[in-house]
Amino acid sequence: MNTFIILAGGQSTRFDGDKLLERFKGETLPQKAVLFALANGAERICMTLSHKQIYTDGKQIKHRVLEDMNDIYPVEVALQDPSRYGAGAALATWQGHGIERATVLFGDNLYKGVLPPMADSTALYYSTITRDKPDARNLQLAAVKDGIVIEKPHSIVSGDYFAGFIQMPSTIWKLLPTLRSSTRNEYEITDIINNSPNKKQVRLEDCDLLWEDITYVSDIKRINEIV
Repeated sequence: MNTFIILAGGQSTRFDGDKLLERFKGETLPQKAVLFALANGAERICMTLSHKQIYTDGKQIKHRVLEDMNDIYPVEVALQDPSRYGAGAALATWQGHGIERATVLFGDNLYKGVLPPMADSTALYYSTITRDKPDARNLQLAAVKDGIVIEKPHSIVSGDYFAGFIQMPSTIWKLLPTLRSSTRNEYEITDIINNSPNKKQVRLEDCDLLWEDITYVSDIKRINEIV
């Protein structure tokens, strides 16, 4: 089964507001991630959400990220443990839910285009982007050097950076319980990549795929120009 997991349980700590609720031409980034998954053949879409966007209208318990979502696709939902932070913890929420191989997207990223062929079912594929021009903005991304993904904070202002997605084999589920929190007190997706015995880099420059992320309010203009 072609399964996608969308991680949308972030805290938006560097964004003035909730970036998961920001709309771009009428759609949030989680909604656009669902549309991207469907366009790439998704048969099952799972989404990790935070407890903090839960509210009630007096009749039902609702979640702000899911507003209008059923109009697109009825995603399966799991809530991230509020005591565990980071993308690794968000992914671990789906442990024991019958998922084997899966493509993992980030709910605060923008994806457009077609995923490349990833034929090796035993490999963990991770996408990267090359930014040759030194730029302080690159410090927001995890750097890739000599096949190792280096989590923030780092001082690498140009080169290759982790960007976009991973496709993980079923063996990763055995790895997740062994993860330890980082110095940032987060369970990092980069640890999953680095500890995978068979990992393969996918360069976005070689794909028919556009990717961008949003970290600060100042990024809104850039995303709007793309969509």
